[in-house]
Amino acid sequence: MKKPLYHQNIPSMYRYIFLAQLFFDRSLWVIFLTQKQFSMTDIGIVEALLHLSIVIFEIYRDIM
Repeated sequence: MKKPLYHQNIPSMYRYIFLAQLFFDRSLWVIFLTQKQFSMTDIGIVEALLHLSIVIFEIYRDIM
């Protein structure tokens, strides 16, 4: 029996999801902020505001 076409894409999908979830940019962002003399508390607040804004804009986008 012939496999469906999407079966050949499944390994590629798993590789993409794995690499996308590594978040290399976030570690660089924290290094950048520490070099700009931000304390770890300040970085935590900035990160919380960043994630809060993402949630708000996602909800706003779904409403509109």
